[in-house]
Amino acid sequence: MKRSEITSLREALAESHSNLLFIETPETSPDKKPSAVTGTTDSNPPGSTLTAPPTPTLYGYSRLESSESDDSSPDEVPPTDGHTSPAENPHEIVTPPRRRDLTIGVELEAIIDNLTLEDGLEVYRIVADALHPLAKELGTSVAYQRGLEAPDVPFLNTLFQVIDDLSIETNIKQDSDVETSVSIWEASNSAGVEVITPIMRNDEWTFIVPDMMGHLRKSLDISFNRTTALHVHVGIGRPYTLRDLKRVAKAVILFEDAMNTLHPLYRNLRYTLLGSHILPCRKGGHLNGLSDYDMMMALEKTTSIAELIYTINPVPYFMNNANHTPFSHWKGYRYSFTSIPTLGTIEFRQAAGTLNGEMAVNWIKRIAKFVISAVSTSDDTLENWAKAGIGRTTDAYILEAFGAPAPVDMFSTELEEAEKTVVNLHI
Repeated sequence: MKRSEITSLREALAESHSNLLFIETPETSPDKKPSAVTGTTDSNPPGSTLTAPPTPTLYGYSRLESSESDDSSPDEVPPTDGHTSPAENPHEIVTPPRRRDLTIGVELEAIIDNLTLEDGLEVYRIVADALHPLAKELGTSVAYQRGLEAPDVPFLNTLFQVIDDLSIETNIKQDSDVETSVSIWEASNSAGVEVITPIMRNDEWTFIVPDMMGHLRKSLDISFNRTTALHVHVGIGRPYTLRDLKRVAKAVILFEDAMNTLHPLYRNLRYTLLGSHILPCRKGGHLNGLSDYDMMMALEKTTSIAELIYTINPVPYFMNNANHTPFSHWKGYRYSFTSIPTLGTIEFRQAAGTLNGEMAVNWIKRIAKFVISAVSTSDDTLENWAKAGIGRTTDAYILEAFGAPAPVDMFSTELEEAEKTVVNLHI
C-alpha cells in the first residue's frame, strides 16, 4: 500500500475519532473512589491527539496489556464519521455511543477446588456467600442455583448470579506451560461455576469487576483451565441497529486476527476449535476462504438482523445434524451476535478465565473501544481498509483505535504459525 494512501486513511480516522480515542481526561466514579486495581494511564501533551500504543506485555498467562488509558469523559462530544448511523428506518436518527453509554455484563467461568463432599453439594451458595459483602455494598444481592434449579427471581439483571456451567471440564489441569495445548487429566474435588455480574453502566465495571474478583480470590480456592473463560456482553445504551451490527461485524473481519494475539495460544489453537465455544468468525461456513472485502460484501448484503447473525455466526458443520430453522445460528464464536435478539448485546467470548482484575478491566476497555469505533466508522472506510489490508498491517494508530495491538512481538509470529493448521478448516 502506498505511503500517501496510509496517510490519507490515518487522517480520515483522526477526523472521525479525535473526540473519542486519544484525548485523555481523568475519570472518577461519582459514587466510589477509583479502584486500586488500575493500569498505567497514558497522558498526552496539550494539543496532542495521538499516543502510540505500548508493546504488548505478558502478565501471568494472558497477553492483555496493563497500560491502558480511559478514553472518555461525561461531557465528551460523541464521535461521528460525519453522518449518523442509519437505523432500519432510514428517517430515524441514531447517535453513535460514548464509552459511558455502554452497558457491560461479565460472565466469569471458574473452577472451585478442594471441596469436601458436603461443600460440593453447596458450592453455589458458598460462592454466593463470598460475593454477598460486595453485593450489599452495591445495594443489590446474589441469586444462586440450588441443585439443578437455576435462580428464579425477578430482575436477575440487577443481581449477581452463581450458576452451573456444563462447558467447564474440572478434571483438566493446565500444564505448567499454559500457552501450549498440552493438558494433564487428573481427578479433582472441584466444581465448575459461572459468576454473572449485574448489568453495569457509567463505567461501573472499572471497579465492580476487580472488586468481585478480589472477593472470590480471598474466600475461595479457584483455578482456571482451557475450558474456562471471561465472557463480556456489550450493549450501547440503545438498541443496536442493523447498520451498527454490520459495522461491528466488518470490524471483526478486519481485526479478529490481530485481537487473537491478546489471548494465550490455548484460546486460539486448532484443538480448541473443533466442538469448542470460541470459533473464529473469519472461518465460519459462509465466510471461510473469502477475501476480507468479499466477507464484508456478504455481510453488507444481509437484509435483517437475523440474516446477519446467520452469516457471522453460522451453525458449524459438526452440528449439521441439529434441528435447524431458517437463519439458524450458534453462539460459540469469539465474537457472538446471537444474544442480540434476547439481551441486545454482542458477546466477546475469547478471553481466558482470570482473577486478575487489572487484566479484565483492560480487556473490557479494549472491546469498548472496538465497539464504539466500529459503530462510529463509515462503511466506506471499513470496506476501503479491507481492500487495502489494513487489519494486517502494523499501523499502530488504526489498530489502537479499535483496541487491537500492533502485531509486533514474537507471539504474533508464533500464533500465525500455529493457526496455519486451521486455514482450510470448514466450520
